[in-house]
Amino acid sequence: MRFIDPRTDFAFKKIFGSPEGLEPLRSFIEAVMDLHGSERLAELQIVDPYQPGQVSVLKRSYLDVKCSDLNGRKFLIEMQVEPVKEFAKRVVYNAAKAYVGQLERGESYLALTQVVAISICDFVMFPEFEHYLSEHMVRETLSSKSYLDEVRYYFLELPKFEKDEAALTTAIDKWAFFLRSARSLEQVPKALSDEPFATALHIADWARLSPKEWEEYDWALVYLQDERGKIDFAFEKGFAMGRAEGAAKRKAEAKGRAESILAVLEARGFVLDELARQRMLDTTEIETLEQWLREAVLVNSVDEIFKT
Repeated sequence: MRFIDPRTDFAFKKIFGSPEGLEPLRSFIEAVMDLHGSERLAELQIVDPYQPGQVSVLKRSYLDVKCSDLNGRKFLIEMQVEPVKEFAKRVVYNAAKAYVGQLERGESYLALTQVVAISICDFVMFPEFEHYLSEHMVRETLSSKSYLDEVRYYFLELPKFEKDEAALTTAIDKWAFFLRSARSLEQVPKALSDEPFATALHIADWARLSPKEWEEYDWALVYLQDERGKIDFAFEKGFAMGRAEGAAKRKAEAKGRAESILAVLEARGFVLDELARQRMLDTTEIETLEQWLREAVLVNSVDEIFKT
């Protein structure tokens, strides 16, 4: 018995973003937020749920599922598989956008509901502390109480989770173990034999994949394995080219950054027209090029870079 890797876009959405995955999704959110009794989620609605054979594998390094509960509270659940610059700012930006996006023009602020951003990181996000699950919110500095609890952030750092099956005691431990280790399991472990973990593993069973789903999963898995190496190589190649050319330090530095941007975009599969390529090479402002270089790792189109 084998299971698909929850860290891939395909598997993540199939397990947590499909109608049959509602209970695993509910349990995961409740475990992250430590919700019990009357605080538990009454009902969830998945935005744009996964449908078999209709997965669009996106060329990006993060995977997400959006849902809301019966009271309108919004949940943004994201798995970041690669460390990228300004990741924390992107999390804040997406949560803020989800918060303000609840209102149509002229609507009252009373219609706004809480947004909860849950980020699962396949890398160490906060080396300053050892615990693998952290909660972040706005607090008043003297009382340490939260009076502005409209947006809340949770980070689950998988590399920090080191427990084996015998040490799993809490629901969040079990979900962290599932996310980290499902791909290497050969049978359903006793600690995950109860619901809703059993359902999550049932959904993740390789034997249940259709030929179309197999194709999607295989593509996503190969993409995940290759992406980190491609990006690293592109950065090294770009900076090496920049250092080797030009006598003027600033001109060479600017050209090196421009070539780094081009190398990153080409490594990600984007085709640049001559106008866009020349615009990057002609730009000499180091600050602008640095911003473009950061964006090159994340954007979904070349045009998005020039909007920053």
